[in-house]
Amino acid sequence: MDVNGNHGVSSPVKEAAESLELIKTAEDLIARCNKICDELEQMRLAVEVQAAKVNNHWHAYIPGFSTFWQANVSQRTRAEALIQRCKETHEPGSEAEGSLSRDFRLIEGELASYENHWSAIKTCCSITWFRFAVPYSKLDGQQTSVFVSAIVDNGHEWMRVLSITERALLVQMAEADFPWDEPDADGDEDDDLEEVINDEETQIEVLKSAKQLLAAAREIHGGYQHHVRIVLPNISRGSVPAIDRFLKRIECLGDDHISLALECAEESQIPPPPLELAIPNLLSHGDAAKVPPLTPYLNIDTSIFVALTTDISHSHSSQRKWRPKILEDVGDEAEHGPRLPKSLYPLLRGHTLVCTREAAETCLRMVYDASTESEVSRIEILLGQEDRRGKQDDKMTFLERVLRQDGWPGEEEGDGPTEKRRLNLVAELQKLSCHPVPEDLQLPIRIVEDFRREHVADEVRKGTLPKVVLAVEPTLNETNCSSFLYGWKTNHTTITCNRHAVKRLGNLVKKMRWSRDAEAAPIIAMDWARGLAKIPFPGEVLVDGPLKAGTD
Repeated sequence: MDVNGNHGVSSPVKEAAESLELIKTAEDLIARCNKICDELEQMRLAVEVQAAKVNNHWHAYIPGFSTFWQANVSQRTRAEALIQRCKETHEPGSEAEGSLSRDFRLIEGELASYENHWSAIKTCCSITWFRFAVPYSKLDGQQTSVFVSAIVDNGHEWMRVLSITERALLVQMAEADFPWDEPDADGDEDDDLEEVINDEETQIEVLKSAKQLLAAAREIHGGYQHHVRIVLPNISRGSVPAIDRFLKRIECLGDDHISLALECAEESQIPPPPLELAIPNLLSHGDAAKVPPLTPYLNIDTSIFVALTTDISHSHSSQRKWRPKILEDVGDEAEHGPRLPKSLYPLLRGHTLVCTREAAETCLRMVYDASTESEVSRIEILLGQEDRRGKQDDKMTFLERVLRQDGWPGEEEGDGPTEKRRLNLVAELQKLSCHPVPEDLQLPIRIVEDFRREHVADEVRKGTLPKVVLAVEPTLNETNCSSFLYGWKTNHTTITCNRHAVKRLGNLVKKMRWSRDAEAAPIIAMDWARGLAKIPFPGEVLVDGPLKAGTD
């Protein structure tokens, strides 16, 4: 009994009990750290397997994952160190005791944040980034960034986890002079709430994060469908009417293109799928390898014009001599061909074929300068010349004549006489080819627009091209810019043999949008390409072509 007559615990006994309680708390923290670290290690091993398939290191395969993994490993080490510190004797009120208490609170808060993030991430699929600062421009043009907890759904969704509590949110709302009372029933608008929403300097974390994420998404994903999701695991709907009203209004900041959802405790506390399902979901590529559809109108670029024109595509390689510089294409045709009936005609037949003036003119100039007579005839047929004159005219007259496409209706289907003329073009092309030309090849290829580089910015302003095109356009030459971006603008699938340019374009869009399957120009690229046979130079020695594979 103490001096006041109360039963008490001696100081050494009390200190021992407190030490045991601290050790128990530290052990609980370590157990929680072990759980998340064990799960992340399973994820790391799965990432390592996927990375090895593409000759990549697991650190780089999903940017940000290794940092998240390492942060949790370090957190466990810090939690383990607490146990040893708990066993040490500390004077009541000493700096060491205060430091230990602060570290407990710090580790507990950080661990809870990591758990919230990992739990939310496990519900997602096709993750491309962990914890990333997305750069964007403020209204005044100043560069800044906004934090994203994860980029998922192959880049189509940004997720942000905010661990703010209901009490902290109410304090922030009060500091912003939030209008707690509901507006009058007769009023159409909540003007006081709108004033809070429209405050560009707001310090309410949920509102500030939502506005920053939407601003960044509209700058980067303008013209695309995109989703922003903010997870609030410590906020419940239905308990505070003012919070419900506030969150509902924040969600309305999204629009049809960039949607916004706030996911509160009721949704976020639904258990994620088992780890054996969650990890494959996260590593799934979804529709990343999906091939664009064959649209009713197919956009033909210069490389396809060349493939349809060149003697290489229409001749048996062993039945004539060739220029040495094109033997690689001739050999490919002998080994893997004939490419037109095997791979190109099946794509083109039955579809209306269109092109830009730039695509047609580029091929015409190449053909006129040095091609064989048969190549000149084919390009004339492809572009609808029924009265072929070849190179009887000078170059400019030739170009003007062919590019006019006189006498052919627009891209819409023609009448009976037009169909007869189309079949005549197919028959004329057949005379210049050793391979069957399908009767439903929709000749001529119609020149539908003179779309060029200088038109791109205006199309972006009109919304017919996404903003990412402004960064893509400078990387393309004039011909690819015309064809690829025209197809993107009209959503006509472009057919091309220029697979390297397509890969560069796709990689750039993916890099800018942090997405494996970012919607770029709808393009189908052949895995082969052709050059023109051309007339040999003076003194150039022609060589025999290779025999077809399997021929004695």
